[in-house]
Amino acid sequence: RILIWPKETVGPARRSWDRCLHRRIRHNTVMAKILKWVLVAALAAGLLLAGVALVLQGWVGSDGFRQRMEREATAVLGLPVQLQGIEVALWPLPAVALNGIRVQTRPPLTLARLELRPGWLALLRGRLEIATLVLRDAVLPQQAIDVMLLSLQKRKQSAPTGPGLEVKKVPGSEAGGDAEVAVTDWLP
Repeated sequence: RILIWPKETVGPARRSWDRCLHRRIRHNTVMAKILKWVLVAALAAGLLLAGVALVLQGWVGSDGFRQRMEREATAVLGLPVQLQGIEVALWPLPAVALNGIRVQTRPPLTLARLELRPGWLALLRGRLEIATLVLRDAVLPQQAIDVMLLSLQKRKQSAPTGPGLEVKKVPGSEAGGDAEVAVTDWLP
């Protein structure tokens, strides 16, 4: 609500109103400057994040990176792995997506898409932690899983422990041969 004093009004009421109005205008300009700087900072941060996402998408989507990931997965699993592509998905939540995964077992283990979404709090603390794992159109035959776990078990017995997949015996499952192993840690 705005009160306008007539020009001919003089006296303490008019001077008090003028001082109050002057303080409000001065206060609003300070707030406007602060708001302007906050908006400029938010815009700069948004542009920086968009640039980082664009560069990351170009790097992760390259054939060289895809081939390196195939080699690393093959080395870890001990079985040939093929990837059709890797991308950084930003919508609906930021994730790294692996497309067209095929593990060469008999029968083959295939995934149309695997999305890995990080735990943001752990990432800010400097640790990589997967918060969400989404599998799309997965064909996971039991024989393929058994072959993969057996390969992991053989690799663990023949190699010293280090970062990567760790396989251990599940307590209380003494009866079944290949069913005694379980993947416990798969991130460094």
